Amino acid sequence: MTVIMAWGVLFLVPAWLWEASTGRELILNATNLMFLAYVAIAASVFGMTLFNSGAVRVGPATSGYFGNLYPVFASVLAVLFLGESFEWFHGAGGAMVLGGIYFATMAQRKKAAAAE
Repeated sequence: MTVIMAWGVLFLVPAWLWEASTGRELILNATNLMFLAYVAIAASVFGMTLFNSGAVRVGPATSGYFGNLYPVFASVLAVLFLGESFEWFHGAGGAMVLGGIYFATMAQRKKAAAAE
């Protein structure tokens, strides 16, 4: 987790410095602080902790498939919190991701059952 955070800082600090040099600055109001707290705590620390505990329970091969769900969650959260409209391609993409995860995990289960 420390390495992930370090890489994030390494790549985001130059972007932040560029933005600061253009005269733009972050306005620290309640809404922006709420989003900052969400990104810092929920999406980073809490999310990685849950993902790692899930990886321990189901194994690295199965947990790796679920990285494909990031765009699905991003679409759902954008609709819920940002007022984005849900389009047909969101549903089609989500269905393909879920179908791919289903078929990949079923193949893995069949291999495990055959080995027993």
